[in-house]
Amino acid sequence: MNINRAQLENFWLWFKSKSPQLRSSYTERSTIEELDQMVGTISPQLDWEVGPYSDGDNYFALSPCLSTSNLQVTKSIVSFAPVIPGWVFLHAKPAKAWVPKWTVFTSSNSTYSVDATNWKYILYAYDDNVFDIDICVDSLPSDETLRKSVVETALVNILGEEVFLSRLAAIEILPFDEMYAKSNNWSSFEFLKLHMNKLESK
Repeated sequence: MNINRAQLENFWLWFKSKSPQLRSSYTERSTIEELDQMVGTISPQLDWEVGPYSDGDNYFALSPCLSTSNLQVTKSIVSFAPVIPGWVFLHAKPAKAWVPKWTVFTSSNSTYSVDATNWKYILYAYDDNVFDIDICVDSLPSDETLRKSVVETALVNILGEEVFLSRLAAIEILPFDEMYAKSNNWSSFEFLKLHMNKLESK
């Protein structure tokens, strides 16, 4: 992916000028739409996210859209970010406090309510700190693309996008009725990040 240096500089100048509005909890829709357009001028292959960080700061994450090759691009773009008080710039979506319920907006403009309260997982660890994972879910949409997207969103939210890309290899999604036919060693999904951190520290 080739990045135009002039467009990149223009983007960061624009972001700096709009940073007070983007910090607000009541950011105007027009500003959000403009941010979306500005990211698109850098590359339509990237996404973004804004939210509260730590110590009162906000973050702007430039997302590689779950692409390992795009991750190198977002790292390069964020390296040009200006210093703006109250802002932290990230090259991938960060991990967040686990919230098991959220709403997905589908491509057909409908919504799907996700409840991951009862999700379970099994990790398979390898020597290079890479993992395979089985995830057992009690209810997900029948559409395979949407189902995959929901599970990937849950993994990115709990682990962070860079960990998702660099630490997870194979992901298998299983329905609840197949759970104990495969194993009895399931753990609650909310403990996944802690579990991976413990295994990586050994």
